[in-house]
Amino acid sequence: MGSFNDAFVLMKLLLHYKMSHLIKKSQVNDGNVFHYRDKSGLESDMIVRLRDGRWAAIEVKLGHSQVDVAANNLLALQAKINEKKMGKASFLMVITGGEYAYSRPDGVLVVPIGCLRD
Repeated sequence: MGSFNDAFVLMKLLLHYKMSHLIKKSQVNDGNVFHYRDKSGLESDMIVRLRDGRWAAIEVKLGHSQVDVAANNLLALQAKINEKKMGKASFLMVITGGEYAYSRPDGVLVVPIGCLRD
């Protein structure tokens, strides 16, 4: 059980580093990173919004078993957004601790944290 806890802590530290980098990059490109949660409990770990109005929603999940739940959450969030006002999301992404990046049939991107590079 200790190895799982160690892996979880390592993943959280790596994620913090990568997300700090993502936030800095978005700010350099006149953007911001937000957390979203509404009164119904619908949430996204990160909303990246650029100054030109483009935006993306990102969920972070450690295990592959959580990808479906995260993807469905992102799709529900996208369905709730007024696209006439906000525009359609540039992408929806689930960042995982997995090994392979792929695009699901519903268009949600699944990306291992190791793919997020400078």
